[in-house]
Amino acid sequence: MSKMKINIILFISNIFLICLPLNSWAQAANEITIFAASSLTDAVKEIGNNYQKKTGYKIVYSFASSALLAKQIEAGAKADIIMTADSDWTQYLQSRNLIKPQSRFDLLGGHLVLIAPKNANVNLKIAKNFPIAQYLGAQGKIAIADPSYVPAGKYAQTALVKFGVWDSLQNQIIRTENVRMALNYVAHGEANLGIVYKSDAFVEPDIKIVSEFPDNSHKAIIYPLSLTINASSQAQSFYDYLKSPYAMGVFGRYGFNAAAEVLTEERKK
Repeated sequence: MSKMKINIILFISNIFLICLPLNSWAQAANEITIFAASSLTDAVKEIGNNYQKKTGYKIVYSFASSALLAKQIEAGAKADIIMTADSDWTQYLQSRNLIKPQSRFDLLGGHLVLIAPKNANVNLKIAKNFPIAQYLGAQGKIAIADPSYVPAGKYAQTALVKFGVWDSLQNQIIRTENVRMALNYVAHGEANLGIVYKSDAFVEPDIKIVSEFPDNSHKAIIYPLSLTINASSQAQSFYDYLKSPYAMGVFGRYGFNAAAEVLTEERKK
């Protein structure tokens, strides 16, 4: 990642922090704050809301790109738990002593899919030199998360390069701040195609999956779970709950796999 891009992310993060009300810095005794990649939004909210009902603890959520969340924590934002969409941003936090290394756990694995608006007439099969540019034509657009810093975009770029079509799409890519924004572009008809996680496609009724990228076309998609270095004592219980059979069942319904399954396949490559 370029120094300029990191500085931009840090600038945005600092603006976000400045705009927070002063009382947001003081965490209530019964609150647990989780920062999670935007692709985890629906699953983590369902799990957190259930935990809240069971225990009485209030779960406070912050969803954004992994890069932005990491830079916010680095800038001083209060978080107890962090779930990123790749290992790189978790390693970034660990290298700066901002998470508890012993708590770092590869929890989930994901998959990458090509999507289109629900009513689009599209039949593309992902293969070497598949005719994605021809489908888009001169005016069509494809939305992906910005590959210069967002994990979903990095995976998408790697896959498109592998299949020999990345260069042909340069004038038609809409680069978004996070993967959910790419999903929204397609759902609202502002992009003809998009590349998102399979879990994102599960929660948006106005899109359809055109084709799924083979897992061996990009680095394994792994979601690490960690406690921050300043995590409150009550955060451990919710951290454990996110690893529970109930939580893994919820994640499964939203299209995620256990990380161990994805990593097993990665080792077979």
